[in-house]
Amino acid sequence: MASFTNDLALKKFTLKNKNREWVKDDGVKFLYVLAYKTQKETTKTFYFKYQESDQKRTTKQIKIGKYPSITLAEARLKALELERLRDRGEDLQTATAKQKTITFKDVADEWIDKEQSKGLIAFNKQIGRIEKNLIPYLGDKAITELKRRDYAHAIEQIQAQEAKRGITHETSLRTFRLLRKILDLAVNKGYIEHNPTRDIIFNDAFKTSTNNHFKAITEPKKLKELLGAMQDYQGSFCTKQALIFGVHTFLRSANVRGLKWQYVDFENNLITFPGEAMKLREVFYMPMSKQVKKLLKTMLEHKRGDFVFPSDISVTRPLSDSTLNQAIKRLGFGDEMVFHGLRTTASTLLNENIKNHGFSSDVIELCLDHKERSSVKAIYDRSQRLDERAELMQWWSDYLDSLVKE
Repeated sequence: MASFTNDLALKKFTLKNKNREWVKDDGVKFLYVLAYKTQKETTKTFYFKYQESDQKRTTKQIKIGKYPSITLAEARLKALELERLRDRGEDLQTATAKQKTITFKDVADEWIDKEQSKGLIAFNKQIGRIEKNLIPYLGDKAITELKRRDYAHAIEQIQAQEAKRGITHETSLRTFRLLRKILDLAVNKGYIEHNPTRDIIFNDAFKTSTNNHFKAITEPKKLKELLGAMQDYQGSFCTKQALIFGVHTFLRSANVRGLKWQYVDFENNLITFPGEAMKLREVFYMPMSKQVKKLLKTMLEHKRGDFVFPSDISVTRPLSDSTLNQAIKRLGFGDEMVFHGLRTTASTLLNENIKNHGFSSDVIELCLDHKERSSVKAIYDRSQRLDERAELMQWWSDYLDSLVKE
């Protein structure tokens, strides 16, 4: 029997002396392609051919779809899904009939399978949020029937539980972001035409966290006021520059304060933090925007030791966390903001402006150095997606400048 190993081989396959032939996929056990000649071309259709168990020899088949409308990658995923059902002893003919109506749970499971292959750290937490917070309210409903109100209701239910327990709204925010990603997949797969959650601004539609440790400004108008106040700051020059640097880079406070000149590469517009300096204990690369590079060049003219932002008391020590938070209080924003909250500011506004800057939430997460990433994915992304991250960091700096100029 003829076979193929990849998409190129399948694409090039043609019938020679036959009008009809089965072709085996060497990559997935039960996946086959039925190739047959028409007047114009050779048509290829994916099938899942199987025996109900290893003991039974009667072969059955389930049509998956025509190639290339269904890609080889999609057909392989479907075949693997059917193989799992077969191995559990389920009747595949009945199971596939039930799956004609695609539910929210179907899409969520598809998203989980896709993301799980990346080996994400703490991915079980994301699965838990989906299963606990979304599936009970949305799981059995047809994805085509769900409306924006249904998704908002699910988030409101999470917030009601958060209020009852007296905790912040971190879970509802993270679940909302997961919901967006799941529905993005539904759009990409053609299950729905539009992602309704892209029309929802979390801070406007839902309650926001009141945790004082992570107080953050997330409204552009208020951020504009903060940026203006920073520019007019009358305190220490070093503190002022550290505040502005923090807004543009949204690094953790410890990384801003602990930044050393040896980490800065002006020639390649890159800051490299060693693993021991980072929360995740992994090397972190941060592309510099033009504005950040200019700020650091200015600081270089005032260099007073190894630290870019040294303490006013001793050049051998960095600025303290309290110094930055006290500066924000002096600017009049102490009730609304802490320095660490700049990360929330950037995360929120970058996610809300995806349509404007054009980069995915994965790129945003990489720039934030969040833990919801895999070590393998991180190594790949940090070496292969630096260009994207550099563009996003430049967009953010330009966005901040545009707020000040308005």
